[in-house]
Amino acid sequence: MSQQMRNGYGFDFSVPVGQSMAVSSITGTYSASIVAGPGKGTALATDSTGGGTYGPYSGGVVIRLQAGANSLIDYDIAVSPVLTYAGPLNAGYNSSGDVASAVDGGGNSIVLQNVISRNYTGITHTGTTANTKIFSFSIPAGSILAPSMLKFAMSIRYSTTATAGSRVIRGYLNTADAIGGTSMFSNVMSTTGVIQTSVRNNDAILFQAAAIQRGMPVAAGWNTIQGDDSSYTTYDITTQDLFFVLGAQLADASDSVSIRAFDATLIRG
Repeated sequence: MSQQMRNGYGFDFSVPVGQSMAVSSITGTYSASIVAGPGKGTALATDSTGGGTYGPYSGGVVIRLQAGANSLIDYDIAVSPVLTYAGPLNAGYNSSGDVASAVDGGGNSIVLQNVISRNYTGITHTGTTANTKIFSFSIPAGSILAPSMLKFAMSIRYSTTATAGSRVIRGYLNTADAIGGTSMFSNVMSTTGVIQTSVRNNDAILFQAAAIQRGMPVAAGWNTIQGDDSSYTTYDITTQDLFFVLGAQLADASDSVSIRAFDATLIRG
């Protein structure tokens, strides 16, 4: 691994027989000369703004290397020296203008530990049997790096009438902020005439690859006639802005469902 020197500092380095010194000016200039051994007094570089490899030498030498004022240089000494300094970090942005990565001097993107975390409390839905959006949040393109898992924890309270039928909670991935796209997981509540609360903490969407998403619901567990379902989709999370949408559909307009607490957290793979 190469080392760095900056801002007028200089040192004498022993370069063993058969080895070389590689130098690169990241910013500013450097100078180098042989101060001991074969070729003593030879100027290798003077206020150089580029770089070079000096050696190998048949006899051991000492090279004096000095960074210019307001300069940053990278150097390594080895049989085959390698310069590994990646350069200063710059911000990389997703399509929403949010910082999503750090970009090194070579243009390589280093993804940051992006965390999607959303919390909602005290939301009640009633008055219609239409499949209705309860809430949503955006997932900008590039904000999730596969593999990752978006995990959900919910406290849900149902109040059901005597009307037979299914009350369904669905979690969607969609390219629009609306019901639609792909239902990634769902849960059915079929018990009538009850007020019942349950905590669900294992529903998740697995971002298996850049264009593979899998729904992962928990097993049915509120009662024996409830059920869960999951799905699979292929949005490209590197280029497509997505929305997570939570929807509810009641069997009777007098039913109600309340989200007492909801949290979504991204777990990086």
